[in-house]
Amino acid sequence: MDSMEEMKLMLKSIQAQQFKQSEEFKSLGECIAKQVLDKLDERLVLIEQKQSNLENKLELQENQIEQIERRLRQRNIVLFGLEEKERSYFDLETTVLRTINNTMQVQCHETDIESLRRLGKKRSNVRPVVITFTTLGKKIQVLRKKKNLEGTNYYIKEDFTGKVLEKRRELQDQAKKERDMGNKVIIRQDKL
Repeated sequence: MDSMEEMKLMLKSIQAQQFKQSEEFKSLGECIAKQVLDKLDERLVLIEQKQSNLENKLELQENQIEQIERRLRQRNIVLFGLEEKERSYFDLETTVLRTINNTMQVQCHETDIESLRRLGKKRSNVRPVVITFTTLGKKIQVLRKKKNLEGTNYYIKEDFTGKVLEKRRELQDQAKKERDMGNKVIIRQDKL
């Protein structure tokens, strides 16, 4: 029986060692899992910070691009309703100058126009013409005389960026409500 008791004791000792090792492995596994999760959390925080920084930079760059676009379009107007009969840039320039000088009654020369171009692809309907003046003053002169285009097929508007045009469309409903209430309302750029 001694050997039987020794075997039982040895078996209990082995079981105790196995249990102890099992607990150590479990503890070690939990420790490793915690370390891995901590590292992942650190990396996730870094990634979120980088993403936030990138989003801020992107927003800043979009604002800068919008400002540059506004400056580029500052001396532009868009003339609508001018028939497409020109065969060259110079024919278009002559037609635009004739319209500004005769119909709008604003003295304008070739030197007052930096560039002009049709917008969009050639289609069956008439494409508008973007006119870039050499000075802001000439643009303002032309805009002040836009009432002279009433009763003609022509009309002019300022050349706004896509973002500003979108905002202006949203403001149109609000401006209409204000006008219906008897208030005088003007939309300038993207503000009411």
